[in-house]
Amino acid sequence: MMIEIFKNIEIEVRYINKTTVIVENLIIDNKVIANSWLEIINFLELFQSYIKNHLSFNITYPFDKLVFKLHKSKRDEILLSMNFEGNIYAFSKLNASKIVHKINRILARCDLLYQ
Repeated sequence: MMIEIFKNIEIEVRYINKTTVIVENLIIDNKVIANSWLEIINFLELFQSYIKNHLSFNITYPFDKLVFKLHKSKRDEILLSMNFEGNIYAFSKLNASKIVHKINRILARCDLLYQ
C-alpha cells in the first residue's frame, strides 16, 4: 500500500495487522530512493537537521541518488533543496516539519523485528 507523504514523495508499506506495518520503500517520482527502514531514517534525519538549523550553506548533503543543499529564496527564506535526477524540489521548514511528522507516524507503527 502506498501512503502519500508530500507531493511526489510516498512510502510503500505492508500491513501485518491493523496496528503494525512494515516499511518497504521510500519513493520519489515513482522511483525507489530508500528500500529499508534504516535508509528512511537517514532521509528523515536530513529534514530534522534542517528544521533544527544544523545544516550549513556551504555544504552539499548527498543521500544515495539525492543531493540536498540549503539556499535562500527570493523572499530571503531559507529553503532545503533536493536535487533528484535533475528535478529540484524546495522545502520550507513548515513543509519539512510535515514530512517529518508523517514519516515519524508511520515509523512509530513499524515492527522492527520484520524490517
